[in-house]
Amino acid sequence: MKAWNNYKPEFLGVLIAVLALNVWYLSSLTIEHRVIPTTYDYIINAIVVISAAFFGSYSAYFLSDKKEQTREYNKKINSLNSALFVTLRQFNALMVIKRELVKWENDPSRFINMPPRVNSSYSDLKIDLHGIDFLLRESNPNLLLELAVEQERFESAIMACSMRNDFHYKELQPALNAINFNIQNPTIQQLETAVGPKIAGTALKSTENVFSHVYLTHDSLSKIHSQLYKTAKELFPNETFIIFEPHA
Repeated sequence: MKAWNNYKPEFLGVLIAVLALNVWYLSSLTIEHRVIPTTYDYIINAIVVISAAFFGSYSAYFLSDKKEQTREYNKKINSLNSALFVTLRQFNALMVIKRELVKWENDPSRFINMPPRVNSSYSDLKIDLHGIDFLLRESNPNLLLELAVEQERFESAIMACSMRNDFHYKELQPALNAINFNIQNPTIQQLETAVGPKIAGTALKSTENVFSHVYLTHDSLSKIHSQLYKTAKELFPNETFIIFEPHA
């Protein structure tokens, strides 16, 4: 029934055009057998030709319009799924990092004990906000803003990890090696005494930044992914969208 409704205008246009051509053919026979005066021949032929042209154009217009609507519809579906896929990958990326951080959650000396790790830049994980800007008109406009904020949060979390890694490799470890630092599980005061307040303070702050950014963004990404999925299903209930159910 849905398919019939989608193409009903084109079908009717073609049907009427065919009927019009049949009328023209029968009218020619009628005129030939002098059922009506031959002076009407040109008028009937003109009406039939104009009608056929009109309904043919009518059919072509609606067919073209229908194709454009279908193309726009599919574009929206693909854009939503793309955004859902990106948020899912962002969540997975932070989940991997969080699994490593959990090991150091309760370590009071994690600012020095937690080793640096090389992470991907994840530069390809960007939500195409332009592709889903129709949400401003067709759904909750705040959702687009929330997605933009979430993208920035993810980038900040990855940057926090990268900055801590660079600091450990380029400043903290060289400073520790230079003085043969060998205190196990030092306090921040002991580290400050050994390498100075600037390096010790940066070690502490950069580590805390990693934990706060990764943990908070990990949770908020899960929520925004679910919210985007819910909105997609509300707008297009008959379509299939990517959904991720994180395990506890």
